[in-house]
Amino acid sequence: MADYAVSNPIEPRAEGNDVLVPHVLVEAIDNFNPNKPVYAATDANGWLVLGKSKANSAILDHTQMKREGNVWRATGMKNMRFHPAQLRDASLSNPFVSTNVSWAKIENVYSNWSERWFVDTSGSGPCLLVK
Repeated sequence: MADYAVSNPIEPRAEGNDVLVPHVLVEAIDNFNPNKPVYAATDANGWLVLGKSKANSAILDHTQMKREGNVWRATGMKNMRFHPAQLRDASLSNPFVSTNVSWAKIENVYSNWSERWFVDTSGSGPCLLVK
């Protein structure tokens, strides 16, 4: 019988260079739409720097998270500060404006979220940082 904590995780965990994010956290995206892609927004790809964004449509392919059962794989995000997000309308000429990005509400999923080992509070808002 599979370990329940592995098959139904409540915390993100590293697997190789990737991070496996529990579905419960992805569902906490504001107005989550299961039919739209989920992305790993990072400083490195410009998503967390709205208004001064270097994000573009080409980045979408590289930052899209893939669902694997009860987790979502954030490829290459180990040791990187990131935040699960969805675009409300990906067809806009600049879809990365703040009014078009829906963020996962980490604070709605985890009690004492600011004290969790995988939450980084060093930026303008809480993000995941799995080492």
